Amino acid sequence: MNKNNSHEKKRIKNCDICGRPISVDEFGFGVCDCGWANMKIAIEQPDAVFLPNFLTFNHAKQLFKEGKPLLPSFDEFLEVLQIYGEMEFTYKNKVYGIIRGDRIKFFCVGIENSARKYESYNEFKEKADINGQLLINIWSEVTNINYLQ
Repeated sequence: MNKNNSHEKKRIKNCDICGRPISVDEFGFGVCDCGWANMKIAIEQPDAVFLPNFLTFNHAKQLFKEGKPLLPSFDEFLEVLQIYGEMEFTYKNKVYGIIRGDRIKFFCVGIENSARKYESYNEFKEKADINGQLLINIWSEVTNINYLQ
C-alpha cells in the first residue's frame, strides 16, 4: 500500500446504509455493493445530497429499509443536476439527457431535434415532459440515473 495515497483503501468498516463490510480509505470513504458511497459528511448532514451519491443519507436508509433500490427522488435529481450539470436517465428503454448551462437543455440521447430548453430549474420541474407526461409524475418509472455518459 502506498502511504502517500490517502485514497487507497486502508481499513474495513460497515456500510452506513446496509451494514455490510466495505474497504474504506483513511477518510472513511468507500463504495458499497448496495450502491452507497460512504462518507462522513453524508452522516453529518443526512438531508443533503453529496456526490457521488445521488440521494440523501436519510432517503437512502429509508429505501434500503423498504427493500427498494437507492434511486433519487425527482428533487434530489434536480439537486445533483445543479451541482454536476450533466445527467442522464432511462425511461421506457430510451435514454434522456439534461445539460445545465445558461438554460437547462433536455433531450433524448441519439434523437435529432429532440432538445427543449427551460429557463430555470423551477420551469423544468413544472413543465418537462416525455410524450405529454410530466417528468415529475413518471419519475418512479425512471431507471439508470447517472452522469451524462
